[in-house]
Amino acid sequence: MGEALSQSQRVVADRDALSTMLVGGVADGFDLAEVGKMFSRITEAHTKRMAALGLAA
Repeated sequence: MGEALSQSQRVVADRDALSTMLVGGVADGFDLAEVGKMFSRITEAHTKRMAALGLAA
C-alpha cells in the first residue's frame, strides 16, 4: 500500500490535469492538500478493511 501511494502521489504532483480530475476541482488555485486528503481517506479505508480481516495494515 505504501509504495502504491508514494508512486501515485508522485504522478499526481507531476500531472496537474490528473490532479484536477481526481479532486474534481479546477486548475486555478489547485492545492495538493486536497490530493493528500484523498490519499488519507484511501489509507483509512484500507486500514479498516485489513482490521475487519484480522490483519495489520
